Amino acid sequence: MTPIFTRALFCAALIAFSFSATAQCDPEGYDFGEVGFGLTPDGITTFFADGMQGEDYEQIMYLLVPTNATQVDPTLPDLPIDSIQIMAVNLLSAAELDTIPLDVAGLSVSCNNSGLCADDCTYLAGSQGCATLFGVPDTGGAFFISIDLLIWSTIFGLPLSAPQSFSGLELAIGAIDNVSEQHLDFDGLGQIFPVPAQDVFTVELKTPCDITVTDGLGRLVDVRSRATGRTTFDVSTWPAGVYIVRAQDQGMMATRRISVQH
Repeated sequence: MTPIFTRALFCAALIAFSFSATAQCDPEGYDFGEVGFGLTPDGITTFFADGMQGEDYEQIMYLLVPTNATQVDPTLPDLPIDSIQIMAVNLLSAAELDTIPLDVAGLSVSCNNSGLCADDCTYLAGSQGCATLFGVPDTGGAFFISIDLLIWSTIFGLPLSAPQSFSGLELAIGAIDNVSEQHLDFDGLGQIFPVPAQDVFTVELKTPCDITVTDGLGRLVDVRSRATGRTTFDVSTWPAGVYIVRAQDQGMMATRRISVQH
């Protein structure tokens, strides 16, 4: 176990990246269950909410910090972790593959580690923290988010760090001037529109398919069996957020994320 004074040194010294001090989140606001390490949204079972250009946006990210580096990556040295530090949150345009600074995109990040470190974006081993991505997006489009971390440990009393990154997380920002015109291709099975949806969305299929809709936590919301042609979903009473639409025929399955915004 790393001595407490060493951890205090890390917490006091590792103030290398400054995020916004507003939009505080609750570090204990997500239950990771029995896992020892985790990030949510993870892009697999939980997703970033879609946003709208010119409108307020907020998405909370939760980080559960392990006690050993091998819990993060089996290829890392078998060493106890002192802390994990968020170094940067990057936005990448999916179309041009250009990196866009968060402030240029109208977004900021605020971290909360329950006051365990002077640097709000440094989280002690065995603790849980959060960070909020928020702001008013300036640009519409499809983006990828990557989160750059430094994993800190000590060996022979000396600090040792290893970089780690979560990448490929998707974020869609609807453009104000063409919300109703956006259609989402459904991997050759058809298309979904409008995206984002406000009161209804339509799945237009080329072949009969079974359609399932789940929310961002994987809970089943709606099912349509052997749907064909145009199938409309009334989302006027659904909570705003991200939903996963899956269509499957006998030989193909397509999955798409859509946003419901009221």
